[in-house]
Amino acid sequence: MEVSMLEQLFIFLESVLIGAFLGVVYDFVRSVKTCLGVPYTTKLTEKLKGIRFKYIRNPLVKKPSGFNGVITFISDIIYFLIATLVLMVFLYYKNNGIVRWYVFLGAIIGMLIYYVSIGKLIGMGIEVLFFFARVVCYHILSLLARPFQLLSSKIKPIFRAMCIEAKEVTAKRKRKPKKRREPHQLMRSGRP
Repeated sequence: MEVSMLEQLFIFLESVLIGAFLGVVYDFVRSVKTCLGVPYTTKLTEKLKGIRFKYIRNPLVKKPSGFNGVITFISDIIYFLIATLVLMVFLYYKNNGIVRWYVFLGAIIGMLIYYVSIGKLIGMGIEVLFFFARVVCYHILSLLARPFQLLSSKIKPIFRAMCIEAKEVTAKRKRKPKKRREPHQLMRSGRP
């Protein structure tokens, strides 16, 4: 099936838009990775880490975990599966499933245009949105945990006292070695 030059141009331009969309998806995936603790530093994240809150600690300031490589691997695999699915569905509906090189070129150009033009702004917007969502969630969870912290601070001395008392009782009740009965004593008691 022949595709005219005008149709090929429209497919190319649509693939550029698909590439820009995949750039937005990758920014979202990168922000989710940042929320899960994978270190990704930009000037904005360094500024956000420097924010001091009155009653809670900054949720961005935390130790990196050992699962960063696993999280990155899994999220990248998920992203590339989504990108492949989007491109294959696009090719199926727009080009009857025929794979053409200019579709992939258009997607790459679309991602590059996205990152050069508005990608940094949208990435920073998503980052700020996730930052404040984390702050709000952390604040809510710390408020919900407060009664349990107060309760545990009241119960800890009681449990400590109970543990000390139990240790003292067990120390007093050390098992004394049983006297071994002689066989003629066992016969008198009626036990075999």
